[in-house]
Amino acid sequence: MLERRPLLSGVAVPGESSRIIHQVEWEPGSAVQAPIVAGDEVLGVISLRTRADNAYSATDVEVLETLAALAATALHNIQLVGELRRSREALAHQAYHDALTTLPNRAHFLQRVGLALSRNPPESVAVLVLDLDGFKEVNDSLGHSAGDRVLVAIASRMLNSARGSDAVARLGGDEFAVLIEGVVTDHDAIVVASRVLRAAREPISIGHTQVTVDASIGIARGGFSNTVATGRIVGI
Repeated sequence: MLERRPLLSGVAVPGESSRIIHQVEWEPGSAVQAPIVAGDEVLGVISLRTRADNAYSATDVEVLETLAALAATALHNIQLVGELRRSREALAHQAYHDALTTLPNRAHFLQRVGLALSRNPPESVAVLVLDLDGFKEVNDSLGHSAGDRVLVAIASRMLNSARGSDAVARLGGDEFAVLIEGVVTDHDAIVVASRVLRAAREPISIGHTQVTVDASIGIARGGFSNTVATGRIVGI
């Protein structure tokens, strides 16, 4: 544990050490300093200087030490508030994001869909749901670590192939989803779905092994109940 020890000096004489520490020579005078200490960490120093000789008394030192203690408490509390805020933000992120891929999870995605439908005409909102075919075989043959790397790769490819304004999420297991807003015709959603499918079907390198998984996508467009709402795009 560091000890808070204020320093009271009578005359500060120019010297080599003062030039090294402060880059300037001190003029004769008086100085009193008190470190701001929190635990084992020195957060700063309160320093008073004057040109007058022997200007500070032991009482001045006690007052300065009290101010330093109060400053240490205030700075420590600020640090605690910052750590608490970061902890809350981390917990909120964990609650709404997938731990493996860092994509929004199902709960977060459903909130985004609800918000999109509340601020847009239903027919301008579409949801793509992608399912990996044969992913279980990857886990069984290469192990869950390889399966995780496949999921991370697919997540990255979906982000790159979707539009910047689209929301990509992992719903769970080997299911992913994309929220599209500003849809004018079915073709708008199909274009995005085509890019996502092509990206997902590209081989993935796992060590020295090339893994290929197939994928299928379903498209649902708000306000419609025809085949587009439940249709499956195959062979794009």
